[in-house]
Amino acid sequence: TWWVYKRAVAFQRSAGSIHPVIWILCVGVILHCVAQVFHTLHLYRYRSDGAGIKGLEVLSEILFMLSQVIQTSLLILIALGYTLLQSRIGELDLMIPMCFMVGVIHIMLVGFGKLKDDESYKYHENEGVIGWILLTMRLLLYAWFWWAVQSSANEGGARLRGFLRHFFAAGSVYFLAYPTIFLVTKLFAPYLQHTVMQIGLMAMQATSSMWLATLFLTRGEYFRVSTLSDSELPGGVKIGMTKEE
Repeated sequence: TWWVYKRAVAFQRSAGSIHPVIWILCVGVILHCVAQVFHTLHLYRYRSDGAGIKGLEVLSEILFMLSQVIQTSLLILIALGYTLLQSRIGELDLMIPMCFMVGVIHIMLVGFGKLKDDESYKYHENEGVIGWILLTMRLLLYAWFWWAVQSSANEGGARLRGFLRHFFAAGSVYFLAYPTIFLVTKLFAPYLQHTVMQIGLMAMQATSSMWLATLFLTRGEYFRVSTLSDSELPGGVKIGMTKEE
């Protein structure tokens, strides 16, 4: 979080403002960090009384799930052309209620999973039918991401297509990380599955946050092909791109 904050401050000083995609990323990172703090407090209490703080545990899982929803939504939004083919969200505002619904569904799954905490078959939070539903949703979101990248690539030039190839490869790693972790976890002994799942999901989210922060907060390939590098002069646009007002 501190690293992202420092890069964001440095970017603001050089660019003069913070783009919405950076704000969205920061919200996701903050939710992830708060979730980890709550989880740590729960474990600290659990060590002493064997019960922990149930409310903090539930909030931790909800916030962590929302941080994942924010990042998947951000990846799909960019794949659909936001900041690449248009500077404003425009018709993509339909994404907002859809992302909200995805978030609500994830929260409902967390709540339902908590009701099943005492089941004998459950070795980690995403065990059983909940895990399979989450896996299916992640694959459906990945299919949407793949379609969005292909659509934007067809509309853009050679330079944009080159960026989208790298963006798709990195985004694919994130979208497929949960299914991979979920399936690999099943290969471990039951008493190890919770630890393997937790470490895998934390590494997935932290790595994705670092990648997106580097993508947004450096003047690299994304900065050059996106509207983040548009001229600050009135009417300034990037060659080959339409700047919506």
